[in-house]
Amino acid sequence: MKKYNVMTVFNHAYVVKHGKDWIESFYDKVDLKNVDNIFIIDTGLEDEDIDMFSKYEKVELIDAEFKNPETTKSWKKRDSDGNSLWVQHVLQKTKNLQKLAKDGNYPIIMIDGDCKFLKDFSHIITNHDVQVCKNERVEKCGVNGFGDERGYMDLGY
Repeated sequence: MKKYNVMTVFNHAYVVKHGKDWIESFYDKVDLKNVDNIFIIDTGLEDEDIDMFSKYEKVELIDAEFKNPETTKSWKKRDSDGNSLWVQHVLQKTKNLQKLAKDGNYPIIMIDGDCKFLKDFSHIITNHDVQVCKNERVEKCGVNGFGDERGYMDLGY
């Protein structure tokens, strides 16, 4: 099996809630011999968060364009230019996924920071260009009301 890369996004608020479980369950349950890099996009980590993640082999921290140590649940909160803070934060996922893929870091799997690993998942990785997991809560994942500000990723690279 070709080694794969993993990417996730964390800010301080998300590390406090999910970071330790995410990284510890990954190292406990995932077969690390199949993993090349674990890219953690820093969207507002504190020094203690950086210290925690830096202890783990294969982890590479990447600075995001947008940083906010707090997580906002409302996409209606805006910065001084009128941009949604939540959208700016979430866009770091696709922007950095695209950059990492363009730089040749594939296969690459984007996994949300609020996940916990229960077992190794390398058996589901194929040679297809894109794999998407089905979200049973699709009504909570809709794009209605977001207009063009979501900034969808152009997969043509």
